[in-house]
Amino acid sequence: MKRPSFFALVTFFVLLAINTVGQSPAANAQDPPSEYPHCVIFISSVPVDSTPSSEVLETVCFDTVADALAYATGNAISLPKTASTKDAVQALRHAEPIQPSALPTATYVVGTYWQDGSRGGSSYVVVGNQMCGAVHYGIQDISAQWGGAWNDSISSAEGFANCNRVELYEHVNYNNWLYGSGGGVQYCYPYCASLGAMNDRTSSTRLMP
Repeated sequence: MKRPSFFALVTFFVLLAINTVGQSPAANAQDPPSEYPHCVIFISSVPVDSTPSSEVLETVCFDTVADALAYATGNAISLPKTASTKDAVQALRHAEPIQPSALPTATYVVGTYWQDGSRGGSSYVVVGNQMCGAVHYGIQDISAQWGGAWNDSISSAEGFANCNRVELYEHVNYNNWLYGSGGGVQYCYPYCASLGAMNDRTSSTRLMP
């Protein structure tokens, strides 16, 4: 019988290792893969009266909302894996303001976006190093900064940590620096279960005090 080549054996064990890995986070992924639909994105804050976009520092995705929230809060909030998005939001509201987490790059959950209405479907948990007030958080181009799967895909949104207004714009750069392009806009104070005419049309967004 022909013996398997060294290359074939190596390939087999590599594939075996990949297929036996547990449900660990998919690090630095922008488009959430189907098995890791709930992402945590760490972004920098910018002065509230300025126009630069927040810098995306890290994106990590998980298979459950509970895992995403635990990571986002440095395990300050720990929920069962079966927890719903409603459970997660109640925990966040009850815990506000969240104490500084163990993560060196982030302190507060400042917002969450969902691909379906009423906090449904895949989610993006946004984490920053300050509460909104003197600073805000902004993404000028969702496709470039979060991944193409999120452009024109947001159907509900919510702000936390004093980010009391979530702004959603139809075009990049906040409709060319606040309405220059004439695109649609939707404000959430701080939660929108649905976005009306702006459903699945958001290409840039800001979290404001």
